[in-house]
Amino acid sequence: MSKPVPHYDKWRIRWTDEKGTRRSKTFTEFKTADLALRKAELEAEERRRGLRAPEMEPCPFSKAANYWRTYRSPKKRSFKDDIAILKQLEEHFGRILLNDIAAWVPAVDRYLAKKSRLSEKTLHNHLTLLISVLRMARSMRWVEQLPEIKKPKAVVDDDYSYLKNREEMTRFLEAAKEEGEMVFMLYLTAVCTGARAGELGGMEWADGDFTNRLITIRHSFAGPTKSNRKREVPILDALLPHLREWKLKHPGRLVFSNRDGGMLQPSGRIY
Repeated sequence: MSKPVPHYDKWRIRWTDEKGTRRSKTFTEFKTADLALRKAELEAEERRRGLRAPEMEPCPFSKAANYWRTYRSPKKRSFKDDIAILKQLEEHFGRILLNDIAAWVPAVDRYLAKKSRLSEKTLHNHLTLLISVLRMARSMRWVEQLPEIKKPKAVVDDDYSYLKNREEMTRFLEAAKEEGEMVFMLYLTAVCTGARAGELGGMEWADGDFTNRLITIRHSFAGPTKSNRKREVPILDALLPHLREWKLKHPGRLVFSNRDGGMLQPSGRIY
C-alpha cells in the first residue's frame, strides 16, 4: 500500500482512480494525508467493482445556470424574471463548484450583503431560484449534496384594498363604465371570472363556449397561466349578455386588446 511522501513542507498522496487516471493531493499533516489516501484508494476500488457511484466531474454553477436558462426558463411564465435573476446569480456564484459545499454558505452570505438594498421579497425570489437550480443539478447528478441555504421570509403586503360587498362592486363597475366600454368589460369579466390581469390579456374568443356557458382560461400575456394549467370557469348571468354583445362589437381573436389590436401587456393601454 502506498504512503504519503514529503513535498516541500507538506505531504503528497498519489493514487489511481477507477478510470486509471493518476491523481494527487497535498496536505499539511501526515495523518490527514494518510487517511485521505486510504479513503481515495478504497473509493476507487469500490467504483471499479460497481459498489459505489462514479465520481462526479467538477461542475461550476455557471454550467447549471446555463442549462436552466436554456431548457427550464422558457417553460416558465416568469421566464423574463428568471433571466434577469440568473444573470446576477451567475455573476456572483458562476465559478463556484457545485460540490464545494464549504464554499456555498459564505458565498450566499456575501451575496445577501451585496444585495442588501433589495427588499426581502426580492431576495427571497433570488434564493428560491438559486435553490431550484441547485436541486436541478442534483437531479442531473452534477452534485450529490446540496448546501443548506436559508431564504429570507417573504413579506406579505397586507396594505391592499378589495371589493367587500355588492354595493362596492356596483360603484366600482359604474366607475369603470365611465372610463369606456372596453374598461367596463375588462373589469366586469375580471369580477365575474376571477381571472388574473395576464389571463384577461391572453383571453381569446375561441376560449369561450356560450352554449355551455364556460370560459377556458389557458393563456396569459407571458405565455401559460401562472399555475401552468388550464381551468374552466362558468359564465355567470351577470356577464353572459354583456359578453355576447361585446363579441359583436369587438370581433377578432382576442377578447380584449390594445389600441393596435394586439395583446394587452402589464403596461399596455386600452381604448
